[in-house]
Amino acid sequence: MSQPELIEFSMENQALLCTLSDMIDKNFLQKCSHLEIISQFAVGYDNIDVTEATRLGIPIGFTPDVMSEATADLAFGLMIATARKMFFLHKTILKGEWGYFKPKGNLGMELRGKTLGVFGLGRIGMKMAKLCKNAYDMEIIYHNRQPDREAEKKVNASWVNFDELLSKSDVLSVHCILSNETRKRFNWTAFKQMKPTAIFE
Repeated sequence: MSQPELIEFSMENQALLCTLSDMIDKNFLQKCSHLEIISQFAVGYDNIDVTEATRLGIPIGFTPDVMSEATADLAFGLMIATARKMFFLHKTILKGEWGYFKPKGNLGMELRGKTLGVFGLGRIGMKMAKLCKNAYDMEIIYHNRQPDREAEKKVNASWVNFDELLSKSDVLSVHCILSNETRKRFNWTAFKQMKPTAIFE
């Protein structure tokens, strides 16, 4: 729905269940200030003006662990597909360029024993770390605002500063919310500090 359509439908109801694609900004909230609750079917809520909703007395709900397993599985799968050049090789087959078997051709990166860097070792980041630890015995390093000692025990992870995360990671997996603090954190300067062979996801 467009925002005008969503506003029109919301005017007839007392509660709203929305998704990340719905812009619940100041304009929406002021026009729908009658709402008694807004709940979002998503882990994040950066599309919602929480400050304005709070000012209007509208409680906001969300679903913090609803897709953690699926999201971690996708990140894990993308890591393997990138490391082993699966996308490239699939395109090669589709273009009819798969000529003959090369035993050492396009093997990609061996993941076993490599270093996984996690930016945001929360629910999803922890599940990704466990998958990498269990499958490939990867060393786990991470960067959060503060060290998480309980998380460290679960996967034998080490907290590092942001610069170390960039320079030491063979795979750098990002699992943080989009906020003013994290927006544009991974820029040209950050990428230049990473290993030229590193995978970023």
